[in-house]
Amino acid sequence: MKTLVESAKAAKAASLEVAQLGTERKNEALRAMAKALVEKTPEILAANEKDMAKGRESGMPESLLDRLMLNEARIAGMAEGLEQVADLPDPVGRVMDEWTRPNGLVIRKVRVPMGVIGIIYEARPNVTVDAAALAFKAGSAILLRGSSSAYESNAALVRVMRGALEGCGVETEIFWIGSHPVAGCIACGECRKTGKCFRNDCVNLFLEKVPGCDGFVFGSPVHFASAAGGMSSFLDRVFYIASARFRGKPGAAVTSCRRAAVAEPAPLLTG
Repeated sequence: MKTLVESAKAAKAASLEVAQLGTERKNEALRAMAKALVEKTPEILAANEKDMAKGRESGMPESLLDRLMLNEARIAGMAEGLEQVADLPDPVGRVMDEWTRPNGLVIRKVRVPMGVIGIIYEARPNVTVDAAALAFKAGSAILLRGSSSAYESNAALVRVMRGALEGCGVETEIFWIGSHPVAGCIACGECRKTGKCFRNDCVNLFLEKVPGCDGFVFGSPVHFASAAGGMSSFLDRVFYIASARFRGKPGAAVTSCRRAAVAEPAPLLTG
């Protein structure tokens, strides 16, 4: 198993190849992944049942089990999502603005791949597919950090998509980023002296890969009108230690909630 730094470096190298893929080839690969998900539904469901069994044994609430659970309809929905992404216009190379300077110099603002996108999310297997599809269509590589409670499901989904990509001649590699408990900041100030947290956990591992990433998407379910506690602690520590490392890099937030509950966690994830 690769370390986080090794995975980030591999993703950076892969991003240079993904950025060169043409629209037709990307769409062909996306549709191949959609077809593979449907064909491999029994394999995916078997893996998901392992996660569900562990969840029941650990006393996971029914609402979280429902979020984790996959069935034929949900897998078909993920496949349909891949088809929809394939139908979207290719953002790479699109001219957003153009103007001419007084000296005749023509300047264009053109959309380009972000490079490597890192995404941290909870136990929603569909996010594995959705995030990978959007990053791929945008010509970027992706690092996924899913919940340990969905490990088997995510592993199966990635295996299926990887096989489809390789069938289309797109070189792939699986990057696993382990799930770890995240303790809160105690404001000891040690990180100001050393540049890392004294806890030496996943926060330090994440910070090591930040220089190799070109953009970030932080995701969280909504718990009691706020982001999950682990995500809040993670972001508090990451940005307290090294906010300067994120300057100039695009970022986004994804929340999973009902109705207006997104109003509270969204500023936390983007602020």
